[in-house]
Amino acid sequence: MKNTVIVCGMILALPFRVSGASKAEQSAFGVVKAFYEAANRRECAQAEDGFTAESLKTLKETLASAGGFQAFCQDRGGKAPLADVRLVKAEIKKGVAEVMTERTYSDGSSARAVDHLVKQGGAWKIEFQGR
Repeated sequence: MKNTVIVCGMILALPFRVSGASKAEQSAFGVVKAFYEAANRRECAQAEDGFTAESLKTLKETLASAGGFQAFCQDRGGKAPLADVRLVKAEIKKGVAEVMTERTYSDGSSARAVDHLVKQGGAWKIEFQGR
């Protein structure tokens, strides 16, 4: 009887590409995904980078008594380790984006959110909508 050798191919780490999403949609989604990943790791200072200056100011002022941006960030990050952030839908019109994502956590829970972004200085930034 001959020994059979099974060779498994390597999966190459290719840049993330959402099937059917335009470059602008991918770019806006990337900002949202980076926010949720940083928030889940409780790296809220890094998570701030994805927001407009106006949104950060609003969040820090209106939520000051409840812990400010740090509390907002930790709430959005979820309680269990993040397993995946998936783009559900993205709409872009004239420098404004609406990105719907679904976050899946290691405990099996999931959450959907819609984030609004604006283009500032050539980069997408999350705009807090008072939700």
